[in-house]
Amino acid sequence: MITQIRREIEDSLENICDFDYESVKSNVSFILNKYNADYEIICDETNNTPYHNNINVDVYIKPKSSTQTIVTNMIIEPDRRSAEIRKLRAERKEKLNKLSEL
Repeated sequence: MITQIRREIEDSLENICDFDYESVKSNVSFILNKYNADYEIICDETNNTPYHNNINVDVYIKPKSSTQTIVTNMIIEPDRRSAEIRKLRAERKEKLNKLSEL
């Protein structure tokens, strides 16, 4: 489950142009609301500094069927949105889709 959630979050944030905390949290919340889990998103001044050109996103997920909280950390960097990276991700996604069809 966490792999799928992380992949969806990364894909949704890949094309984000507005590097503000609220838009990032909104995108992540939209995805997490699809799952039957409690969650907390930390993306503010407590885990980010104004001197870096990236955004740190810490996500704490607690599935309803589990007592354990899963922590995933992501760093959103502008260079991740380059055409080459997008191409590699598209190829990876295509390979995963082919594998899931088997």
